[in-house]
Amino acid sequence: MARHPTRHLTVIGDIHGEADLLDRLLARIDDDFGSDDDGLDDDSHDDDSRGDELVFIGDLVDRGHDNRGVVETVRALVRAGRATCLMGNHELNAVLFHTRGPDGAPLREHSAKTFAQHAAFLRDYPVGAPETADVIGWFARLPLFHETHGLRLVHAEWHAGTIDYLRGICDREGRLPPDWTDRWPRDAALRAAVERVTKGTRFPLPEGRTYTDKTGFIRDTARLAWWDAAGASDLAAQIAGPSDRKALGDGVPPLDTDAAYPADAPTVVFGHYGLDDDTPYRAPNVVCTDFTRRAGGPLTAWRTDGRWVQVR
Repeated sequence: MARHPTRHLTVIGDIHGEADLLDRLLARIDDDFGSDDDGLDDDSHDDDSRGDELVFIGDLVDRGHDNRGVVETVRALVRAGRATCLMGNHELNAVLFHTRGPDGAPLREHSAKTFAQHAAFLRDYPVGAPETADVIGWFARLPLFHETHGLRLVHAEWHAGTIDYLRGICDREGRLPPDWTDRWPRDAALRAAVERVTKGTRFPLPEGRTYTDKTGFIRDTARLAWWDAAGASDLAAQIAGPSDRKALGDGVPPLDTDAAYPADAPTVVFGHYGLDDDTPYRAPNVVCTDFTRRAGGPLTAWRTDGRWVQVR
């Protein structure tokens, strides 16, 4: 009887509409990881041995040159049974932007700011177009979290209490109930949980402190580096973004937070934060796969054997 090789899991970070980069990364995954046979002969591979299982960590869209190409590639891989795709904050925002509440208003306002943030997606998927409704329906049913291969996967933040709450309302795949957009305007607990796992925790900077983020908007809040929130000597060490830290300055006491990820917990893999050092490991059991795509950083894939590949 032929033995089956171990099928690894590869997690792909935030893509943001860069279809060419995604194609190159998928080719690199096949080239760098596809030859693994775990010591087995080539003839032991059969049709079920299709390369690594893939997880897309979310944020497929916005900012890039070909949002449609990314969506179509990822959907095809999901339909083929080779991939899982999680909901990122940009998929969440797209659903809310294109869905109207009971009062007839969009769940995410149609302002100059939101149109600018969503412009790349709208070029490929205009408001009201049938293909847009189809893609938004797919986004709305993406899982918020995923557990497999002994890993925890989430777009922005794995917080135990929030995940426990979501397990109580999501299906076994981590997907929200079909009526979640109907509940959105009136269900504060639902909104808070979904936003925490897709956007992470934000907190106000000290009075008078602001910074300009990588998209050009002025911010007076910062994103918590929840994976490194314990034992920090000051608040700057708990902030995820380098520009946020510069705006804060020195000497501000750290937050009293329950967000720190335990050192003895299963490995967690996430994206979202656009880190600037291109190194996935934040701790032995904490892996980030997002490295500032908008600023020219690499599109990243991390594998369960500890290896990673990056393309620019």
